[in-house]
Amino acid sequence: MMKKLLHTKSAPGRTLFRRRMATFMGPLEVVWAENEQVAWSVVAITLPGVSPVAMSAAPGKPCDFTGDPPGPVQKLEEDLRRYFEGERVDFALDRVDVSRCRSFQRKVLLETFRIPRGTTLAYGTLAERVGVPGAARAVGTALARNPFPLVIPCHRVIRSSGDVGRFGGGSDMKRALLRLEGVSFDAKGRVGPIPRSAGA
Repeated sequence: MMKKLLHTKSAPGRTLFRRRMATFMGPLEVVWAENEQVAWSVVAITLPGVSPVAMSAAPGKPCDFTGDPPGPVQKLEEDLRRYFEGERVDFALDRVDVSRCRSFQRKVLLETFRIPRGTTLAYGTLAERVGVPGAARAVGTALARNPFPLVIPCHRVIRSSGDVGRFGGGSDMKRALLRLEGVSFDAKGRVGPIPRSAGA
């Protein structure tokens, strides 16, 4: 169930809107912006219990809001609902505003978007794919600030050992999302061996 929550004034002429939806992990929020130049753009998806990292790009004080979001935002919310019900969902990248991210992070996020459901990729391999071999730590930092989890599936990026590694919502949430997508784990909570074509 969706609940209408609030909007936030940021820069002049720009308004942020936020809605909350219930999931089996807790409430998730979708944040979008409207202004005179752009009718709407999703600027953040905030997982349960996670600080809204993308909000720093458009700070403001929250205030009450009632109303319906634009149709594309409603479609994103519907896709998220279906995802948490275990359906296979092909999220659309054009519903989120990656242009707000810096160049390196944008490159990492766009490559992460290509990781198929039910598979994982090692941080080191992702670094190689974006042209910075050996920069697994920098890739991890870029993913830690991912404004669009689930749409850009940073939970599919893990350590080469099979350990899930860090995640904004915690390692248990990361495992829960991967299990939802059909990834299996051993008794120690690690993903099985990653093929060389997929991991490092």
